[in-house]
Amino acid sequence: MADNKSQLLGHQDSSQAPQQQENIVYVPEFKFGRTFEGKKERLDQDLFEANDIVCLYFAASHCYPSKAFTPKLIEFYNEVNIEDINIENNKKPLEIVLVPFDKSDDEFKKYFRQMPWISLPYDLERIESYRNHFNVKGIPQLVVLDGEGNILVQNACQDVLKSGEDAYQDWIKAKIERLLSKQSEQISALIGQK
Repeated sequence: MADNKSQLLGHQDSSQAPQQQENIVYVPEFKFGRTFEGKKERLDQDLFEANDIVCLYFAASHCYPSKAFTPKLIEFYNEVNIEDINIENNKKPLEIVLVPFDKSDDEFKKYFRQMPWISLPYDLERIESYRNHFNVKGIPQLVVLDGEGNILVQNACQDVLKSGEDAYQDWIKAKIERLLSKQSEQISALIGQK
């Protein structure tokens, strides 16, 4: 476990500012798990069933760029969720999941306390699997996912800083475009089978 911890913490680059976004078309199957830390208790939930857009926020309390970006992300999260809440289907527009890169469980808990979203539990193996799967090289990094867990934006920190709430609308458009493209491919495949 110590090797995992040093390997996980060794990939942090707290000197980097948030990076430009890179769009990725497809991510192979990944097991996200259903257990997350809420504010008062552990949660058992399907991330994609309850939210239109899910973001993974890779950050740490000891990383200055993370500490500088987190308040801006909190403001963004609150603005999107207050204005766009869908009471009819009990779906939140946006959920963010903290993937903590903190050095200890205590550091993680202290940092997470200020955030309005959910988090992965402080489980180094699970955190490492997320880091590897989503190719996280530095923090902070905000990965935007569609309703199936595919990446819409590899690092959306700059989207949030530059576009504010409009970034969320751009992500929804990208999600819809991906869905329409997938449906078009399925229809073409069905027509080709006849």
